[in-house]
Amino acid sequence: MYFRQLINDNTACASYLLGSRTHTQLAVVDPHAGSVDECLAPAAGQDAPIVALLETHVQADHVSGLPELIRRAGATAYLPADAGVGFEHHGLADGERVHLGKHGDRSRGHAWACCRTPQLSDHRPHSDG
Repeated sequence: MYFRQLINDNTACASYLLGSRTHTQLAVVDPHAGSVDECLAPAAGQDAPIVALLETHVQADHVSGLPELIRRAGATAYLPADAGVGFEHHGLADGERVHLGKHGDRSRGHAWACCRTPQLSDHRPHSDG
């Protein structure tokens, strides 16, 4: 498991870079606009692409780096299904899993619209066929 907390000193906002070293895939939770380069550098250094962006702070007091990370990393944005945003993203249902390594993140979102339980896992759903 890889985990790095990134604090923006100007706004005291936290972003989190996490993922699986075994599966060499990373995710960023609540990417702040001022932390984009800080997210990309360790990902490049570990040769682990950022493949998922989870935004739990969809409100006016958070300057998100999500659009910039989508553009620069090619990652998929994951937000709550009812977040009410006007850009392309995967809307997460409560408890839906985002597959990334073998560890899960069950933390609640910061804002009421973001109170979902994203789970990161490498366990794929079983199919009957």
